Amino acid sequence: MDAINGAKTTTSNNAVVTVSEAPDTEKPVITLQGGSTITLTVGDTYIEPGVSITDNKDSEAELQARLQITGWNYDTSAPGTYYLFYNVSDAAGNAADPKTRTVIVAEAPDTTPPVITVLGDNPATVTQGETYIDAGATARDDRDGDITHKIQTSGTVDTQTVGSYTITYTVSDAAGNAASATRTVIVEKGNGMEKLSVLPFTLYPNPATSHVRITGETPILHLKILNLQGALVLQTGGSGSAEMELLVFQLPAGIYIVHVFFENSFAVGKFIKE
Repeated sequence: MDAINGAKTTTSNNAVVTVSEAPDTEKPVITLQGGSTITLTVGDTYIEPGVSITDNKDSEAELQARLQITGWNYDTSAPGTYYLFYNVSDAAGNAADPKTRTVIVAEAPDTTPPVITVLGDNPATVTQGETYIDAGATARDDRDGDITHKIQTSGTVDTQTVGSYTITYTVSDAAGNAASATRTVIVEKGNGMEKLSVLPFTLYPNPATSHVRITGETPILHLKILNLQGALVLQTGGSGSAEMELLVFQLPAGIYIVHVFFENSFAVGKFIKE
């Protein structure tokens, strides 16, 4: 008996009988190594876990040499869901059932807190008895952008009591990263000017450069202007009406106190000369 190309040949009574092997119709089997789904972070390096391949006839080395991997190009620079497809056929042309691996490239975890910017002076000062208006704050996050609207503000300022107060601003981004900032508000003892906010007359413009227009409710008899040291710097008679214009261009820059005398009353105001 001889073997010719995998077929068995026997001779009997001078007759040649050839017995051929059955055709190979069994397909290879692909098994994914490392799981069918792999999760990476943006910027990671993808390392292919590979596959194992079995076949009834061909060796794994032969099949690995014929293995085809298509689909994703291993680029992890952008987040997304990507797919790799594995295909192989044995020497007889039997194709394995293809396998698919899903690769999820996710953003790196957000661990960066927002940044709060306190607007205005810090520390801020306010004179005892005046109204404190907080300048607020803004907040930006590296992923969420402008989240100023999420800021929570806490703390109070008692402008009737001299002392130091704290305003606290807190905010969290969508990932829960929290940030906080504070402003110190100092309430200072007044020098009497804190009572000048309610006036029976107006000063305009204020600050002023060349003139100040004074408008009252009754005729102005005369007025005086003093500096913060209490020295008289300007004095003039009234206009006989409830309105008059005062030239102040010659005054040095600073804060000035205005004493206005009406027919039956007296009032005090202040203006800034620029």
